[in-house]
This record gives sequence, C-alpha cells and structure tokens, in this order.
Amino acid sequence: MPSSVNKSAKTPRDKLLAVFDMLGEWFGEPEFNGCVYIKTAAEFMDHSHPYYEAARNYKAFMKKYIDSVLSECPSVNREALSSGLSLLVEGAITAAMLQTDPKPAEHARETARVIIDYYLQSK
Repeated sequence: MPSSVNKSAKTPRDKLLAVFDMLGEWFGEPEFNGCVYIKTAAEFMDHSHPYYEAARNYKAFMKKYIDSVLSECPSVNREALSSGLSLLVEGAITAAMLQTDPKPAEHARETARVIIDYYLQSK
C-alpha cells in the first residue's frame, strides 16, 4: 500500500488520506474477505507463535509508514496522530470484514481528515 499511496499523493496530508482511499479500493474488490493478518492474530493468540509475530510485524510496518509520513510534519504530535490513524485503519478493515458499516473507508477517511487537519493547524 505505501508505494501506491506515495504515487497518488504528494503532501503528507494527502498521503495520509490516500491510505483510506486505498482501503476503499481494497474493500470494493470482489475477493475481499477481510485482513489475513487480523484473522491470523485471532487464530494464533500465543504472542510467541511465528504466525502471530508475522501479523504483529505487518501491522507495525503499516504504523511505521504512517509515522514516516508524519515525520514530514515536524511540529505534529506524531505518536498521538499515528496511533489514532492506525486505529481508524484497523477499525475500517474490521468493519468492512464484518460488514457492519456500508462505507467504512469513507467514514474513516472523513474522521481522519478532521483529526489530521486539527493536528496540522495546531502546530
């Protein structure tokens, strides 16, 4: 996902919002049936199990990507914003997988936009 986001957006704000656009595209694919990493972590709850560690590492990779985008905004509280955006990503994926929200990526994107704009304006 990071390479697609970087190709489609130039500013940090646009890159962060593009993450949710990419999620929306993924959710719209006919073969979408959730996140293999979330499912794997749920099935292999022993934190030392290699499958659990792989799932955790992938999720950490995605958070690090968000962190790297935020590093372009030096005055922003990166930890708070990165953690919040990561939670929105995971929530959108779970809602799409469980079909509890008809437009999870759009709703998460709008919430992310409000949060991002707040943080960027308050620097």
